[in-house]
Amino acid sequence: MYPSRKVTGAPSSASRTSGQAGVLVLPAGKSGHLELGYLIGQGKPAYIWMPEEPDRWDVMYRFADAVFIGDTGIDELIVTLGRLQGPMEDPHE
Repeated sequence: MYPSRKVTGAPSSASRTSGQAGVLVLPAGKSGHLELGYLIGQGKPAYIWMPEEPDRWDVMYRFADAVFIGDTGIDELIVTLGRLQGPMEDPHE
């Protein structure tokens, strides 16, 4: 296991708290699901996008603010993210 400082160059707390919202793009691994859960726990907007309707829904996806599916879903997700309040921060500043 690598601390986020080695992987991203940023301390762990900065990588977990700097964003306004999160999007889990499926398919994703365990760490992506954990990060989305962390954002939800912080009260930040959390969304899921999947390329197609799954055969079986994971019940935990109900904790997300919204789930978007397919090409039309990606367009709806972009509109939803554009409605978020406040300016977007540049992570490189």
